[in-house]
Amino acid sequence: MKEFFKKPLVHYTTVLTIVAIVCGLLIGGVNAITAPVIKQNEIDAQNKSYQEVLPAGETFEVINLTDAPATVTTAVKGLNASNQVVGYIYIATGTNKHGSMTIAISIDANGKVLGAQFVSIQQTLNVEGTRNNLALFVGTQISALTPDGDLVSGVTNSFNTVKALLTDVAAVHAKVADVPADPYSVMFGEGFTKAADTSFVSTEFVKSREIVKDSSGTEIAYLYKLNGFGIYNSESTEEKDITLYVGVDKENKILGIVVPTDEYHHTAGGLYTNTITFLEVYSNTMLSDVETTGSDLTSGATNSKNLANQLMAALKEVVLG
Repeated sequence: MKEFFKKPLVHYTTVLTIVAIVCGLLIGGVNAITAPVIKQNEIDAQNKSYQEVLPAGETFEVINLTDAPATVTTAVKGLNASNQVVGYIYIATGTNKHGSMTIAISIDANGKVLGAQFVSIQQTLNVEGTRNNLALFVGTQISALTPDGDLVSGVTNSFNTVKALLTDVAAVHAKVADVPADPYSVMFGEGFTKAADTSFVSTEFVKSREIVKDSSGTEIAYLYKLNGFGIYNSESTEEKDITLYVGVDKENKILGIVVPTDEYHHTAGGLYTNTITFLEVYSNTMLSDVETTGSDLTSGATNSKNLANQLMAALKEVVLG
């Protein structure tokens, strides 16, 4: 056996084999340690880029896409600390004769563009002009694809690519977003119309009234806009406002109350949910019962609920006198 290992070829082969095994074990061990760290760093970097277009998102869930346009490479659902969906993020890539571009865009469940920016842009013409044109879509409806403001001219091809990418994003969003039911259709039925009641005189808390008609044109209800300021935090004296939209039928029954998140400036998250839960008690009750409805209420958001009650009492006084 000793004579066998004394042969040069066998000796070097054996040594190299042992070295390869040891190196493989070392590499495997190092990889086992570093791989999770590298993966976490990738996730952190990715989440940071998501938060740039959706600051309200704290955690992000990747959505598996099926039958999506090839341009839309990623779809993500953004959640806040209360695990509520605050928006959807899409990554889309396109090319034209001037080069390539990749955009990140966030959209809420109702189709409003919350944020938009370029992940990368390799265009040979007026890059800043194209950045400006993309930014004009923030605050608009993704289904409309109508920029809010004056477009920078001279970058037609780049703008057409941006618009094509947004068109593909709109198609994907329509499939994956959990779009809430239109609360006004729930109140008034499909096909309703509403128009400002110019004879209505606004008050401190009841700001406007709209006349609602059903699909046949018959007047069926009113939609009131209520707004007021109040202390929103028991540890502060600062006042902020909230806005309610209250549907009331011809017999003065409350059909529903809508509290848009972008017009609710008290504390969001769970406290906002508590306020909504409180107001739901009034749905399908008579306006005359506002002061007595809902004595056992969800705890929390006391200041916000007191303000909401004040607004509802003001509506009762305006309608019933």
